[in-house]
Amino acid sequence: MSEVVVVGDQDTVTGFRLAGVDNTHVHRGEAETREFVRSAVDRDAGIVVITQSVAEEIRGYLDRVRRERALVSPVFVEIPDRAGPRGEDRLQQLIKRVLGTEVSLESIE
Repeated sequence: MSEVVVVGDQDTVTGFRLAGVDNTHVHRGEAETREFVRSAVDRDAGIVVITQSVAEEIRGYLDRVRRERALVSPVFVEIPDRAGPRGEDRLQQLIKRVLGTEVSLESIE
């Protein structure tokens, strides 16, 4: 089973630790967080869950890692922190770019 890694603020990390995720990192500074992400990538983590606010702070670094790894592994999942979502979801942006159209899930009544 692939390793799940979580990076974010104290509240987010605590929630994931309570849910059983052991490999977590509370963001306190860019250099420390970049090093944690790099070690997760080097260990071949399967999924890196990162809060949007932290991802925005290290966006250039994350983009560089994605290019180096050719988007195969790990999968980076950006989630809102307690401040709520920031802008358009990166997954929605990727789908729009690949398919050329926006895809949304709405309930059918």
